[in-house]
Amino acid sequence: MSKPILALNSIRGKSGKDTLIEHIEANGLKVHRVAFADTLKRACAEALAGAHRYLAESLEREMHSAQKDREGSGLSINAIPLSGYKNWLVGHTKHQCDEPRSLRWHLQQYGTGYVRGHLKKPGHWLDQGCLEVLNGQSDPSVDVVVVTDMRLPNEYERMSLAGAHLIRIVRNWHVPEVDTVPYHESDIALLAHAFDALVVNEWGRPEDMFKQIERFL
Repeated sequence: MSKPILALNSIRGKSGKDTLIEHIEANGLKVHRVAFADTLKRACAEALAGAHRYLAESLEREMHSAQKDREGSGLSINAIPLSGYKNWLVGHTKHQCDEPRSLRWHLQQYGTGYVRGHLKKPGHWLDQGCLEVLNGQSDPSVDVVVVTDMRLPNEYERMSLAGAHLIRIVRNWHVPEVDTVPYHESDIALLAHAFDALVVNEWGRPEDMFKQIERFL
């Protein structure tokens, strides 16, 4: 029997996807976690660090934490090393080159604008992520595969074909440092798409999210 796949989407960050996985595991299920953005984070960190390997490793760790939303002058376009990515950013005159930026901003620009758009590789991150989904399904110790960052139509279509349960997560409270940031196109690309479930993360009751997806497991 094929193992269930949960493909998670949220319009805003800090919606509770990691917390949901924690509660799935707390209920005795082994989760194989897949993030289409993991390879993106590594490649983007290397572009931002240039030849400095330890800086790239540090930036990649920060991309997996709340630090990715912090803006800094050291991440302005002017401050990052010369690369094809920087040349592409400079060519976009709408961007102020001395404006402080966050790692989240660079991930969006690098992943969607530069690689998917400019380099014309729309399925680059998706192909690598789908291999990880297959690895999880073939692992006898795994009970459920969870894709944590389904954000784009091609990811939605591929997960639909794979038989995944498509789940949108929203939180019912405001996070100023996240919710005041303008939407990126990848945040709202699936806004009008149909989902199998809408999971509400209520303040103070994160364990209730598991009850909302238990039928898929």
